Amino acid sequence: MRETKETDFGFERVAPEDKATRVAQVFDRVADRYDLMNDLMSLGLHRAWTAFAVALARVRPGERVLDLGCGDGALTEKIAASGAWVVGADLSRDLVTATRARGLPAVVADGRALCFAGVCDAILTNAALHWIKPPEAVIDGMWRALKPGGRLVGEMGGEGNVAAIAGALIAAMARRGLDGNAAFPWYFPSTTAYRSLLEARGFQVASIELIRRPTELPGDITGWFETFGESFLLAVPAPQRADFIAEAVEALRQAILACDLPQVTKLPGAAASS
Repeated sequence: MRETKETDFGFERVAPEDKATRVAQVFDRVADRYDLMNDLMSLGLHRAWTAFAVALARVRPGERVLDLGCGDGALTEKIAASGAWVVGADLSRDLVTATRARGLPAVVADGRALCFAGVCDAILTNAALHWIKPPEAVIDGMWRALKPGGRLVGEMGGEGNVAAIAGALIAAMARRGLDGNAAFPWYFPSTTAYRSLLEARGFQVASIELIRRPTELPGDITGWFETFGESFLLAVPAPQRADFIAEAVEALRQAILACDLPQVTKLPGAAASS
């Protein structure tokens, strides 16, 4: 008898490969404004991080580099400017198209099933790893893609990231008898947990740090819910979604007024080698 594996995406039970498709669709919908969205979400800090990542990875001319979760190719372009040979990889076809529009090579790839084997001098990845579960799968793929002594430099959401936002959404779902934890789409590890996973696969972790980075969003947070919180929204019957969003927004407003917010943190400086 063949075992059928399923995972949660919002109100549905879907096959793991279908969940990857749903995540890709989230980013396909914002592909035409991806760079602007990153500016708004990070107050422009993502631009500084791309230059920092290339320097931290010690990317040299002629090296082969993978930009995993390349988005619209902003980091890929920085890597190419260093003289390295770089290829971008992303689950979103529209973002791969955007990267190619910059004149850069890019492929559609699932981070859990990378086909590269021992060809990369370095892997750089920005704001992608927290979307990929289970984390062991992508860590294994990165390990296999790197040459012996290859370098990994990445930024991802860390423990406590968007805790207040997720808490408001999960609480609003609980009041409707829904399991908000099952709809949670991200993996936000502690530094200890992620270091352990990297080291278990063989990486030598040179540095890994959890940095608090509060980010002010322009305007109402409803747009963030609709862009990144789709798995929560899909768990709520369509006629109830407007009230659901309004309830979560009000809960956040009250938390801000009461100064009762959990720390919001990011993990922008994980560096390792194979």
